[in-house]
Amino acid sequence: MRIGFFFRPANPCGWRDAYVADLVEAAAALGHVPVVFAMAEDAAELPSKTVETHVYAPPRLLPAALRLRLFHNWLVKEAPRHTLDLTIGFGAGGLPDILVMRSVEESRLLAVCEHALPLDQIVIGLEKEACAKASRVIALSPRIREELIATYGVPPERIRGVRPPFEEPAACSLTRRELRDKYGVPQDRTVFLFPSFDVKGNGFDFLKRYFTSNPHDFMLLAAGRPVPGNRFIKSVPRPEYMSDLYRLADYTILAAPYDPVGTIAWESVACGTPVVAAENIGEAEELPEDVCRTYSPLEINSLGLLMDDLAKNPLSPASQSRIPHERDELTLQAHLQTLIANS
Repeated sequence: MRIGFFFRPANPCGWRDAYVADLVEAAAALGHVPVVFAMAEDAAELPSKTVETHVYAPPRLLPAALRLRLFHNWLVKEAPRHTLDLTIGFGAGGLPDILVMRSVEESRLLAVCEHALPLDQIVIGLEKEACAKASRVIALSPRIREELIATYGVPPERIRGVRPPFEEPAACSLTRRELRDKYGVPQDRTVFLFPSFDVKGNGFDFLKRYFTSNPHDFMLLAAGRPVPGNRFIKSVPRPEYMSDLYRLADYTILAAPYDPVGTIAWESVACGTPVVAAENIGEAEELPEDVCRTYSPLEINSLGLLMDDLAKNPLSPASQSRIPHERDELTLQAHLQTLIANS
């Protein structure tokens, strides 16, 4: 089967991930012929060079929303020229047969208390059009499903909830003490791991306000791009296995004002580490309170009160059995096959 992928790794929150590229590789491994359509600036993110690719280069000086609009217009004309059996898109851009939604632009603006400006309306309009034209809309979390119904008016019967693939954490023979020694983390501190520092709009500045002089001597460990360190904040390079950092931490802390999928929370609990998460982190809300506590990402006092409570009543190490249900798929290939089955 020739499958067209409308490659758009940058989501409205600004982060880039390997989800789409990995799906393309999974399609090739299953014997399909993936045909990738992408914007020029995403060329470095493209998968294997053996994959058939078609690249469009909108003027770089235009605002991102206008570039997306031009990319959409190009996709509508270009994709039908390549004899595709199926097309899969990811948010705004093109009119795919299967539309996979990892975020909803109108809901994101509401979450961060912003009004939709004219450029925002372009993205919202493209998402609504794609939702209306797709034969099936895939929501990667229950929260996204609710948002699609409430904000875009997508009929519930046209939406299929499909969990993103969940990778079991790599095994580790080192103890927490040994892991802390390995990464230079103090043994006597309560450590909150922040695993998303390379992500724009991830809430780091919000957390920095609290941890810079917190009354409990908690440490924030930021994984990724280096940050100026002090007694309260330390950064480490992102390791090959994030599970190492989950296991050395007392908590994983998430602060994005809008992240409706939120798989990091599940990864942390699978490694035995409880989670402190902003209220809009999608899958965190499905975890029981004894392994996950939430706060408002818009109110520093909300985080402070939660931290005061944790100082008095710390959460115990999590058990993977506390994850309330099984994933629909465990591998990318199985995940892709589920997406195709909904065409």
